Amino acid sequence: MKRNHIILLALIFVSAISVNLYYYLNRTVTLQFYAHPDKLGVMEEVIAAFEKDHPRIKINYVQLPDDTNDKYEIISNKLSTQQDAIDVFDADVTWPSIFVKSEWVANLDPFFSEDELEGYLSSAIDAATVDGMLYGIPYRIDSGVLFYRKDLLEKYDFRVPKTYKELSETALAIKVKEPELNGFAASWKNFEGLTCSFFEILWSGGYDIDTAQTPYRFEAQGVNETLTLMQSMIHTDKIVSTEALNYSSGDLRAAFIEGNLIFMRDWPTGWRKLSEAPELKDKIAVAPLPSLKSGQDSYGAFGGWMYMVSKDSKHKKEAVEWIKFLTTYENEKLMNLKYNYIPSRVALYSDEEVLERMPFLDDMFDYFNQSKPRPKVANYDELSLLLQAQVHLTLQNGQTPSDAILMLDQLLPRLLY
Repeated sequence: MKRNHIILLALIFVSAISVNLYYYLNRTVTLQFYAHPDKLGVMEEVIAAFEKDHPRIKINYVQLPDDTNDKYEIISNKLSTQQDAIDVFDADVTWPSIFVKSEWVANLDPFFSEDELEGYLSSAIDAATVDGMLYGIPYRIDSGVLFYRKDLLEKYDFRVPKTYKELSETALAIKVKEPELNGFAASWKNFEGLTCSFFEILWSGGYDIDTAQTPYRFEAQGVNETLTLMQSMIHTDKIVSTEALNYSSGDLRAAFIEGNLIFMRDWPTGWRKLSEAPELKDKIAVAPLPSLKSGQDSYGAFGGWMYMVSKDSKHKKEAVEWIKFLTTYENEKLMNLKYNYIPSRVALYSDEEVLERMPFLDDMFDYFNQSKPRPKVANYDELSLLLQAQVHLTLQNGQTPSDAILMLDQLLPRLLY
């Protein structure tokens, strides 16, 4: 009797395990996915394909606003509540350090092999890495580049400038022939684009910011040379119009399309709009930015977006499956062809269809692959705002580069760390 009782209990136990295992294996998981707005319906197609291949994973797609600051506010608010409200989300390249310090995001190293990561640009993986650990998977990149009027350089027999000195000399020489043109412009209004331009010139002189200790420190000589160059382009050589101090990317591209610029610092994502404009068709090309000093490498400020996973997600395994699907060769290529995204995958830089749309990608691969991330510090926003204010005031001739250096020395120790 006792033996029969034990057998009955064992059968009940096995049956319970079987029911729970069946439920576990057949349960449906819904991932909360926050990402860019899908204006062309492409993401909906990708979601449908994923759900067909993964019938037990559903994607609840929340479309974020266009504005990056609005995106940041929504994402950070969701993550800070720690209420399992978000699983996978779009992240700007400047966010990882902030989110890691806040302990909001999951380390993805256990989910990706070295072979998988080697398929991406090293600069893209570097931007997603904080303190040696991987927190995001890049799906699109950006980097500051030089757009130029190749028809004008060919007409007056000039080569693409390697230094800003050569750029100024070339622009001034062409302006003698065509005085209505502005030689150079960039997005130098008081916003993030100005921070990027500042760092690009600083880096190309062999300088950087030291964030290893607090307060952060800039080399005075590097800041002086960078600001002196930027200021002189506006007020001494006059190859940059003061209008550039109010340019966002849209304003900048509008001026280039109107045919008013010889050289322009911009992001390569603007290529299709610019190259297809009737005024510029077959007249423009893309090159690495110049250097501050001859013999120094030039660097674009690395930009772009990545997918991250909330540390509080209860579905990390499924979240990673979704990210791996989003960032396949085929899906990155689809986004490139539809949305003009610059790929994060190495193989796409030799894809014939991609190169037909963006012929400069092949020649620019090495440059993109060495692009530098902006300082990976948790208080990056405060640092950038401080820099923007001091650089913009200097470019307005409101203070000298030396004054700006004194102000930075006084204000950097006041940043919240």
